Amino acid sequence: MYRRFAVYLLLAVVALACATPALAQGCAMCAQNAAAQNARAQQALNNGILMLVGPTVLLFGGVFLVAYKRRN
Repeated sequence: MYRRFAVYLLLAVVALACATPALAQGCAMCAQNAAAQNARAQQALNNGILMLVGPTVLLFGGVFLVAYKRRN
């Protein structure tokens, strides 16, 4: 049990160490450019955001569901 935990902890540390920083989150220039677009472009941007959020939520939900079922 301890060995498995150590392997998962090592994988998590490596994944966090290799992650690139997100430097442009919430940049004001991006928000201004998006607001200046016409209604069709704004709708396309909103659809793109939803398409990126959907799989992420499903992935995290699945991971937490598996962790919840295997908690014992």
